[in-house]
Amino acid sequence: MRRVTLVVAVAVTVAAMMVLTVGSALANDTRQKETYVDTVKAEQYFALPGVSMFFGEVDDIEGDGEPGLEGYLDTRITYTGTPGPGVTNPITGGSWLLCSDFTWTEPDFRTTPECTTPGSAIVLQGNVRDGTAVWDKRGATAVVPTPSGGCIPVYGGVAKVEAVFTVTGGTVDGVPVAEEGTGKFKGTLDHRLLLAYNCGVDPIGKYHAILEGTLKLKI
Repeated sequence: MRRVTLVVAVAVTVAAMMVLTVGSALANDTRQKETYVDTVKAEQYFALPGVSMFFGEVDDIEGDGEPGLEGYLDTRITYTGTPGPGVTNPITGGSWLLCSDFTWTEPDFRTTPECTTPGSAIVLQGNVRDGTAVWDKRGATAVVPTPSGGCIPVYGGVAKVEAVFTVTGGTVDGVPVAEEGTGKFKGTLDHRLLLAYNCGVDPIGKYHAILEGTLKLKI
């Protein structure tokens, strides 16, 4: 009976050691949560009523005491309502992708953005959960071309934008990030450049709205 008890005790000890070893290895494979703060400047490359798509650079803020994620951001945002003087447009959803290197050379609304793999040290993706765009009252009406060949009026003002970003997965330097990560974008959407359009003469994409601000991610 003692011999059996000793064998069982040894087996339990070995099993416990294996659990600890595996748990330690998994912990080392998952990145500890950290807060990253970056500046974002992106150009709108596609827009229709209720949807806007932007592509631009993400840069670390030097001297802010927080690490940064250098790369490029593609974000696709849906909203309700029509921009106008003093109007608040609720942000209803969307998606985002942050890569240190993209497969495309120019963004195209007809294709799905992808990170270059292998080759992109940063591969992060997620959803735009909610937020608002609050427009000023000093703008004018721009008339801009559409992909269908027509022209539509767009409010040529500036909006204060806040949006919540959620993380659905990705890696930083090859290490997986926690999927429950969250973030917040805060900045401005400037439509005033669209006022330069001579619709019917200028090609679509000649002038761009600019999304600019700060992105704070905790991943």
